[in-house]
Amino acid sequence: MRANGNWRLVAALMSAIIGLLSGSAFAQQRIGNASSVSNQVEGVIAGASRTLVGGSDVHLNELVRTGEAGVARLVFLDDTNLGVGPRSEVRLDRFVYNPDRSAGSVVVRTGRGVFRFATGVQQPQNYVIQTPIASIGVRGTIFDLVVTLDRMIVTLVSGQIRVTTRQGQAASLTTPGASLTIYAGGAILRRADWGGTPPPDFAALFGSARLADRSSWGTRASPADHRIAIGLSFGGAALVRLPTNSSSGFYTGDLDQGALGLLIGISAFTDVARFGNAPGPFGTGIVSLGIVVDDIIGTALQWKGLCGGAPCDGSGHLNELNVIGEIKLTTPISTTDSANVYVGGGLATLWPTGTPTGAGGPSFVGHASAPAVRVGFGFDRRYSDTFAAGFKVGAQHTFATEFDTTLVGERFRFSGKTEILFAVTLTFSP
Repeated sequence: MRANGNWRLVAALMSAIIGLLSGSAFAQQRIGNASSVSNQVEGVIAGASRTLVGGSDVHLNELVRTGEAGVARLVFLDDTNLGVGPRSEVRLDRFVYNPDRSAGSVVVRTGRGVFRFATGVQQPQNYVIQTPIASIGVRGTIFDLVVTLDRMIVTLVSGQIRVTTRQGQAASLTTPGASLTIYAGGAILRRADWGGTPPPDFAALFGSARLADRSSWGTRASPADHRIAIGLSFGGAALVRLPTNSSSGFYTGDLDQGALGLLIGISAFTDVARFGNAPGPFGTGIVSLGIVVDDIIGTALQWKGLCGGAPCDGSGHLNELNVIGEIKLTTPISTTDSANVYVGGGLATLWPTGTPTGAGGPSFVGHASAPAVRVGFGFDRRYSDTFAAGFKVGAQHTFATEFDTTLVGERFRFSGKTEILFAVTLTFSP
């Protein structure tokens, strides 16, 4: 009995030793090398650390960690390139490579730090980069990545990527130079928000390296990601000034009181440029160009003036259609909120009705168009990658217009029209 017990003990010890050895062999599976190393870079396997130098092998499950000025370029067996900047750490969690490219899997897990990633020869869908904030799926790609405690910023160099937050929200980048900021709480912002800290100099860190003799590590500039935003507006227009006179000189007057009409509008904008990296409003922003079309209907008019020198009152209504080209400057004011200012010009077409001189006098006939200018500001809150809501307030001035009347030879003239516009806005970014 004692012999059998001893044999069982020996068998258990042998099994444990074999398990440890096989686990160690698996953990130290070679998957590539550190093709270049600068300053302090170390690899950690199973708690044991070593200093990496140029040409050092790197292994599955090895944690690569850089010091204050450390930079490393890792090249894996499938030609995947990973640049690791200062004060950064990364671990290759999974590496399966079949040279026929029909099967494989690469999972890279980053901690905090600065990185540049370029896919190798495997199928693009085989690559996943995981961070504490979101995961990145690639489609044959080079991109730059910064991960901090409260956000990650990814900038596309080439190809396409799709980012999915821990909360399940997703966003894609398809334009070189475009960026996403993903906050720890799950919010997504379509630009790089450095939170008051200067951005890394990726060109200085990685610009001189080559990617398996296929392309350079240098980033390509892009003025903006050319995002299209479609907007709907619902609000009103307060008409505050409408000086009116007749061509014969018999009548002159203006509004007796402000008039309010219903505003319904649509808009389309595209981002054309971005500027700045400084913190605070207008330290960074996006310039957009677009067109706004809005209809103002049902404005009830009350005129007060002089008819042949005697006081007279009149009434009527005004409808108008505005087609305005605008330039808009948008700047973030929080992780989800942004403010904007805009200025534009275009054409206003007016359909007045009624009799400024009172009952029995000549009435407006037809419509007329005139140039118009508009300025204003707005506020938006983004609720997802595709939807935002907010409000805008502006002022529009329409230049002089003339209209036929029911009295042959007599015309009415608006010397100019000034109104305040306000609306709730809904914005969709396909």
